[in-house]
Amino acid sequence: MNYLINAVLIITPLAYITGYSSSFDLGKNFFARSLIIALIYAYGALLVYKGKLEIQSNRWKNPITLAFLGITGVLILSTIFSPTPIYSFFGVYQRQFGLLSWFFIATFFAIIVQNLRPESVKKSAGFIAATAIATSAYGLLQAAGIDPLFSQFSAAMFEGRIYSTLGNPDFLAQFIGPTLPIAVTLAILTKKTTHKALWVIGGLIIFAALLLTQSRASFVGVLSAGFLFFIIAVYKKVISRKKAAIIGLVAVILAIVTFTTPLKNAPLVNRLNLDAINTRSMNSRLVIWSSAVQLIADHPVLGTGIDTFRVYFPQYASPDFFTLE
Repeated sequence: MNYLINAVLIITPLAYITGYSSSFDLGKNFFARSLIIALIYAYGALLVYKGKLEIQSNRWKNPITLAFLGITGVLILSTIFSPTPIYSFFGVYQRQFGLLSWFFIATFFAIIVQNLRPESVKKSAGFIAATAIATSAYGLLQAAGIDPLFSQFSAAMFEGRIYSTLGNPDFLAQFIGPTLPIAVTLAILTKKTTHKALWVIGGLIIFAALLLTQSRASFVGVLSAGFLFFIIAVYKKVISRKKAAIIGLVAVILAIVTFTTPLKNAPLVNRLNLDAINTRSMNSRLVIWSSAVQLIADHPVLGTGIDTFRVYFPQYASPDFFTLE
């Protein structure tokens, strides 16, 4: 069972189908659904073989599990009362991430809750990190001009930013960013020197790819998470105050060097500058959020349904949006 669970975690980020969707959403949706269906059949066969279903009641009382169930309930109600329930159930064509896709995710989540064993967590984390390293490594090849898989894929709109098998620089960053702490943790916990070195190298590959995605939000998110981890480590005395002071000094020096030397012209650093191009992107988001607030005001309780923002946004979009975009 754990092999199939890990297969979903590994294959979904790596699988792709190009030619009809600029962000690969439909292809990944197809592979994920197919694997989860196989997982459902396997789990059903296992239950038939055992002749009983053992509910892991303590896991279903976990705050994270309860929050997930709560979100699922809200999405179901939102779809039922949506002005366009068909759109909400299937999702828009470009993404198809409606309630049906959420049911697949919820089923996958339930099977994990029921079957994942504590001793398997580290192995699954390793598979996730290894997959992130693989996607990051291909992204580095793209940065070097080597891209045999997507040579026919139109990526001019990304302006040199890498996207690997995720089909979009921001999606790539959103995937590999959270795996960076996993790689660091595995490097710390692993006892074998060779394995430790491999995880360190893997972490550096992920970090390099994260920089080359030039995704500001993901990079700031990783830095924020790292800072929080650092504060907790100092508070829990995992890191001594002396080491903490040294790390803090190094971080300050790196920040000064980054923003006061030619490094400030590096793509990601340059995207952090508040010039006309970057502020245009920020202003565009502010306009979108303003329209979203108006949409929420008209549908304050359950919204318009999952994955329907694309459907209703044109009704609320201001002229400024079309000027900026």
